[in-house]
Amino acid sequence: MRNKKLPTMEDSEDEERVSVSTIHEVLGSKRSIELQLLSFMLVFSASGLVPLFDLSFPIFVSIYTFLLAKFVFPCYPMEASRMDVFHGSRAFHMYILVGAFLSFFLPFGFVLGSFSRGEPKAVQAATPHLFLSTAQMVSEIVVSGHTKLSPPCRVILTLLYSSRRLSALTHWMVESFSYGPPQPPKWHDLMWLWFGRGLPMANFLYCNIYMFYFLIPKFLLRAFERHISAKRAYHTSTHDDGNRTSARLALTLEDEKKHVAKDRENALENANKRSNTGLEKEKESFNNEKEALTLVHLKDNKVTGKGIVLTCK
Repeated sequence: MRNKKLPTMEDSEDEERVSVSTIHEVLGSKRSIELQLLSFMLVFSASGLVPLFDLSFPIFVSIYTFLLAKFVFPCYPMEASRMDVFHGSRAFHMYILVGAFLSFFLPFGFVLGSFSRGEPKAVQAATPHLFLSTAQMVSEIVVSGHTKLSPPCRVILTLLYSSRRLSALTHWMVESFSYGPPQPPKWHDLMWLWFGRGLPMANFLYCNIYMFYFLIPKFLLRAFERHISAKRAYHTSTHDDGNRTSARLALTLEDEKKHVAKDRENALENANKRSNTGLEKEKESFNNEKEALTLVHLKDNKVTGKGIVLTCK
């Protein structure tokens, strides 16, 4: 039997992958979204209704996130699809769509309506949360197009904004119960009053669910898993490349040693051949001299014999 490949969690996620950039679908292109949100931030900042701490919070989050990306969670090579951890089923897509209206469009309409109705306390209570929501949208849009930020940094940025928004929503809820309807109250005044009280409570519930059910147990875990797997793959490939380089160097050194040993053997053989050739030549010359001496001795013996014979005669 053939072994069938079992479906993994990543496969099921890829089948149900839905982008959470819902604001793109609502407002239009990415560039127009950035310009609109930045203009809103400038208006809120110039109005004097946003505290200094909330005004400086986006700067702090941006600096902190890039420091994390530089020194703690550097970005390792991975697929572009694995960089985006904010995805899920269609139900989650609808949840994000509801959250976009709940955290941005409805508070923006509430601020404009309260301003037209002459309710400065309501405007002052709702503006900090609206400013933080706008800053979070701008930061997430910028981060989504930044390839140098690892998945943990993306989740941590959203987590910081969500925690700060919970604090701003708590202040909004407390302030919404500190004033009542104009006297004598009318039915539309009461409806507007309870709309202003229910809106921060609904946002508070939404942020808690998003942070404690999605961000921390799901997206943050998914981001760390992908970061760790990418880190291991990167170090493994680097280690393999180092081993290959070391093996090549070892082979090169071994070949050089073999060549040096072979050259030495050839030199010794040549020296031995030269020495043997010299010995043979010396031996040959010695034999030649010996033969010459022998011939001279024989000649001397013949001459001496002849003299002896003549003397006897």
